[in-house]
Amino acid sequence: LRDGMVALSHIGIEGCNMMFDTQLAAEYLTGDPFVGADALLLLFGVSEHPLREKMKGIVKSNTFFWHKRPLQKDYVEYAGLDAGLLFKVAPKLSAKFGNDEQKNLLIASMARAEFSMKYNGKRSVCFDIENDYAIASSELLEVFRAESVVKNEPLKNKCEVEDLINLLPEDLLSKLVQKGTHIPTHMAEYDLVDINLDVGRRACCWMGNDRVFLSDDENRLVTMEEIDCIVSKLGGFGTDNRAGLEQKLHRISGMCNRKREVV
Repeated sequence: LRDGMVALSHIGIEGCNMMFDTQLAAEYLTGDPFVGADALLLLFGVSEHPLREKMKGIVKSNTFFWHKRPLQKDYVEYAGLDAGLLFKVAPKLSAKFGNDEQKNLLIASMARAEFSMKYNGKRSVCFDIENDYAIASSELLEVFRAESVVKNEPLKNKCEVEDLINLLPEDLLSKLVQKGTHIPTHMAEYDLVDINLDVGRRACCWMGNDRVFLSDDENRLVTMEEIDCIVSKLGGFGTDNRAGLEQKLHRISGMCNRKREVV
């Protein structure tokens, strides 16, 4: 469900009226917050997905492959087979739960879907007091045994990527900021690794393991004037060809030509 909701958000679908997360259902049955889909299938006597291990390898090498369109044929076939296997399990799974249990699992599933879309596929876990402080899915424990959830003040993550992004020319911001603003997108805040500007080349950045061009126009190349403008905002580079923003942790490196000009 988590990765699926992120993929849906990338094609403009912001929410759904009804979601049932089979992983949460499997956790409710087994007590294992990390139980996988194949374990769920085997639990109900259905053969495991034959392409699961292959897909795990793809996910490790490229975490954003589901976001790209059009999807490759292999990915569509994998998803179709995955859905087919879950349809086989669905009646047996439903028979395991009473009406109240099903209702609570739906509430937990919708909470997970909302959290996943807000935090780019990440999951929420907590400690279960009643189960010797074992790790559990927050959404599940909140609806079934809320009194057993260890509660504390939420951590506040301060992101300073906005200062870095705002060094860029206006027409190179669209992939990094929310539409009509200078506010970074969630992916820019949490997945942005590097921004590359080279004179005479297309500006790009790295989101996780993916290279993303900052302009869809193949003829939009970085100019020397734009580099000079950024350097002036930074106040120049040191003898080690590095610069920074005052009171920030960002590291900015420059490549120089023979004239000692950052290019």
